[in-house]
Amino acid sequence: MSGRGALAVLLATAYQVTMAGLTEHLASAGHPGVRPAHGFVFLYLSNHPAATSVELGTYLGVTKQAGGQLVDELVRRGYVTREPHPSDRRARVLRLTERGWDCIERVVAYWDGVERRWATLVGPEQLDAARTALAAYVADAPDGIRPAW
Repeated sequence: MSGRGALAVLLATAYQVTMAGLTEHLASAGHPGVRPAHGFVFLYLSNHPAATSVELGTYLGVTKQAGGQLVDELVRRGYVTREPHPSDRRARVLRLTERGWDCIERVVAYWDGVERRWATLVGPEQLDAARTALAAYVADAPDGIRPAW
């Protein structure tokens, strides 16, 4: 594929193919209905184990209400818990549950498989070059990264 916009179309298509495969993989592993937005929550909470809803909402770039709805859904589905904040009675700490951590482990295993497949298709050097180019493009994004809803 070449021509105007071809790279953007290829990136969008690769994203769709990858996410469809991940969604199927997670569903077969007992995690049906996990969406990309959930992955952004999992990523943040795995790196910020005492995060509050306000901090999460700021990271996601969404309103307090939208962040709260997303957290409510993940609490109902058993991926996240809300616990009392140790120093602020009004705040609640968000923590991943065992189910949440299991989902993360399965996602990481899937991503590793995607990278192995790409390395087989194009070779490790081209994969490294693609990774470097994409990282530079993402780092140059003017407004940071917002989750795909």
